[in-house]
Amino acid sequence: MKAVFMLEHGNTEVLQYGDVPEPVIDENEVKIRVKACGINRLDIFTRAGKRGVKVNFDGPHILGGDVAGDVVEVGKSVNSVKIGQRVVVNPRLVCLECNDCLIGNDENCTRYRMLGTSINGGYAEYTKTHKDNVFEIPDSLSYEGAAALPTVYVPCWSMFKRRAKLKSSETVLIASASSGVGSAAIQFAKYAVGATVIATTSNEFKAQKAKDIGADFVINYKKEAIDEKVMDLS
Repeated sequence: MKAVFMLEHGNTEVLQYGDVPEPVIDENEVKIRVKACGINRLDIFTRAGKRGVKVNFDGPHILGGDVAGDVVEVGKSVNSVKIGQRVVVNPRLVCLECNDCLIGNDENCTRYRMLGTSINGGYAEYTKTHKDNVFEIPDSLSYEGAAALPTVYVPCWSMFKRRAKLKSSETVLIASASSGVGSAAIQFAKYAVGATVIATTSNEFKAQKAKDIGADFVINYKKEAIDEKVMDLS
């Protein structure tokens, strides 16, 4: 299959395009024909080998964690998805064996892997992942739209719904409103939960963008003290 891969860490010139072997699945895995793959900072850090992200190269490494596509093959133990389904992938694969995973706190799994970082990802014609990390997408959602979701929206769901149990009657403070996770958090807290959203950012252009996507109040921390303004607003 064709893929964009790297054989060493470095700048963009380490990325190569060429032929690599197609992924081979086990009984609990799903093979996906990639239709769209997002690009985010984790890909950049992984490519450069920065921020504690180092690849143990034992062959071509394929970046790309945010994947959407069509299921083309399933393992014999897979019954949650079928061949031909349109799916999106949760790129965070947990071990399913440690105590945290077994009691439902899999966000604390210390043996987790990330698609595109720890293992080969979606900068290719095909990729594979565990059956529990594949979710069907509706016809109303494009592949590109689905691929824009996982890395930023899944953590927001975990933080707000699973851990904080945010309620519509509550107020949430979201720092760095213009970041990927920050902008996703604003939308999730406002439209999925219905909470009051206070966001922080560094200039008026970003402040207006934060308001456009759902923030009720925005603090420009270059001009206002966050703690004082939060007390005033809440």
